[in-house]
Amino acid sequence: AFLQQYRHILKSGGELRFKTDNLGLFRWSELNFRAAGWEIRELELNLPAERAGVITEYENRYRRRGQPIYFLLAAPPAGDSVKSAAD
Repeated sequence: AFLQQYRHILKSGGELRFKTDNLGLFRWSELNFRAAGWEIRELELNLPAERAGVITEYENRYRRRGQPIYFLLAAPPAGDSVKSAAD
C-alpha cells in the first residue's frame, strides 16, 4: 500500500531513494519494490558516506559504530506515476 502512495507523489520519471540501518526492513522493502514491479536502479549494502546525501544524526551514530547503511534507488513501473512536471 505504501508504494501506491509513492506512485501518486512522484512526478513522471521520479525516483525513490530509500535508506535505513535496519537490514530486515531493507530486505522486506526490496522484496516489496520488486513484487510491485518497481525498477531497482541502485542497491548498496553499505552506502559510503560520500554518496549518502543528507546524513541524519541517527545515521552518523550508526556509522560511528561501524554499522552499515542500506540504500536502494527505485523507480515505479513505466507509465505508473500520475503527476507531471506541470503539476
